[in-house]
Amino acid sequence: MEKTVEKTFGERLKRARQDAGITQQAAADTFGISLRGYCRWEKGEHVPSYSTLAAMARRFNVSADHLLGLDDEAPAD
Repeated sequence: MEKTVEKTFGERLKRARQDAGITQQAAADTFGISLRGYCRWEKGEHVPSYSTLAAMARRFNVSADHLLGLDDEAPAD
């Protein structure tokens, strides 16, 4: 069964956040959303706006394509 974009996004967002060494609360604060809202992104229940997706890619030093599961490249070190 193929994963949904939301599920893949959530998994990759969580990994990017963990690689950056920040908490879910710190990430939520960075993107101006509640902790509950941020957790929904990581669970794949919701997806952010385009502008927030771009901010996430910049903050976590990954491409938006990577977060969306459109490429398999690991983030650059």
